[in-house]
Amino acid sequence: MSHTYSMMRIIHVVTPSHSVKHPLEHTLVFEVLEEVYHLKIHQPPISVVFAWDNSGSVSPYREQIKMAVHQYVSKIEEGIDHVNLLCFSNPPRFILSDFSSNAQETQSIFNNYDWNCNSSQAEDALQKATMALDKEEGIKAVILIADADGGRKETLWESLQKVNPKVFSIRVASSYDSKVFANLMHSWSRVNNGTYSVVENSTQMTQAIDHAMHVLKRPVHYTLKMQSAYVRPLDDGLLKIITSKRSETKSKEVNKNLAIELILDASGSMLKRIQGKRRIDIAKEVLIKAVQETIPAQTLVALRVFGHRKADACRTDLKWRLQALNVKKMTKILKK
Repeated sequence: MSHTYSMMRIIHVVTPSHSVKHPLEHTLVFEVLEEVYHLKIHQPPISVVFAWDNSGSVSPYREQIKMAVHQYVSKIEEGIDHVNLLCFSNPPRFILSDFSSNAQETQSIFNNYDWNCNSSQAEDALQKATMALDKEEGIKAVILIADADGGRKETLWESLQKVNPKVFSIRVASSYDSKVFANLMHSWSRVNNGTYSVVENSTQMTQAIDHAMHVLKRPVHYTLKMQSAYVRPLDDGLLKIITSKRSETKSKEVNKNLAIELILDASGSMLKRIQGKRRIDIAKEVLIKAVQETIPAQTLVALRVFGHRKADACRTDLKWRLQALNVKKMTKILKK
């Protein structure tokens, strides 16, 4: 189960403020006003890496594998499938630069592929495919055609555990066939309820791939449960600044943990009046009160003034450099 959620009100989209997602249950919290909303549930595309062995050990099946990939690519559905192709090579590399939902484009790139890939390292390819799926949304899967010949990769299972893709292991019978290889491919398919198949001809191979796609695209039944709660908006609050006891008892000690810069607009616009009083006078009174009553003694304070020298200029003057507050001197400067 993998979906994205949003709520819509007219043209506004509201995303969840909090979400907890588990494989079988998603819990989402929306903070909304009292209105009518529509809940939109969207399923992201199904991301699939189709990977196959092209080494000598599967040479009897090369044309059948090529035909199987060709048929798979031709069935890509726009907006539903998100596909990339990987032929085993050393190091593993994708045929497409990125995942694609365009069947025609993918088919064209596949038809012009040089097939310069002959590695049999299935675990390298599976890890490459798995980590590429890590950034994808929605259902993630790897369709793998191989005989499981090749070396072991210790970090593969860590990658499978992290990304948790469905792995559809399609094993072709070869001269290297053994129970070890069979068990290995079977174990990959059990990571996230994938499937394991053994094929000996093109018909069986096509059936195995079709079955994988049916599993990935089968309908998912789900239910929606909703709970609502009214939260009363908070009333207007008050901010109260209290001088610390440390400042009162040791007023001569500079508080190096706090620094304040006061900035005063002294431009021409401050000569305008508010209820008969000039703005500049109101601003100075507020700053003087802050200096005399609010800012703790010995706090590091600086005072900067702008707009008083030249109209429409960016110049500012530092009237009091950053240092311990001297109430008398600062008040005298502000009263000028």
